[in-house]
Amino acid sequence: MRRRERECGLTLVEIVIATALLAAVLASAVKLLDASNDLARSMSDERAAAMRIDRALGSISDEFRRGSLATITHLDGTPFTDGDTGTGFRLQPIDGWNGGPVLGTELRYEFSLPIGAAEGELVRREGVVETILARGITSFAVTRTANSFDFAVTAGAGPANDRRRLARGSIRVMARNP
Repeated sequence: MRRRERECGLTLVEIVIATALLAAVLASAVKLLDASNDLARSMSDERAAAMRIDRALGSISDEFRRGSLATITHLDGTPFTDGDTGTGFRLQPIDGWNGGPVLGTELRYEFSLPIGAAEGELVRREGVVETILARGITSFAVTRTANSFDFAVTAGAGPANDRRRLARGSIRVMARNP
């Protein structure tokens, strides 16, 4: 009968080993879930930054196509020449035609970066109305090449550590109007 009792039960050593193995497997599973959660969050942050860039570039290209090439200038009012780059621009849209173009209210697009900050905002101004197109912008550049303009935007999202993600977007727009 003694022999049968030993074969039926588990020893304390076997229980401790089984518990340790179970704890190791569970700890690994928790770490895996935590890592996948961080990855999902950083991918979501990157998508959010990309969406902000897409909205901003869409607005800029729509307005730019309706603008008069003759009115497109740097923010200080100097004209863009071939190869010029700036962090913003001014233009006047063409609202109609009456023997010549009828120009609308001046629009300003500019990158506003507070002193010492790593991120700023892309701002659109029409007269006294100011609209923030995108937040979390790390860079914005406008470059003229002949009659086309390249707009490049970079936006950041997420915590300021190794999980920080940057999204970049650019668009080339041809000026169609005189």
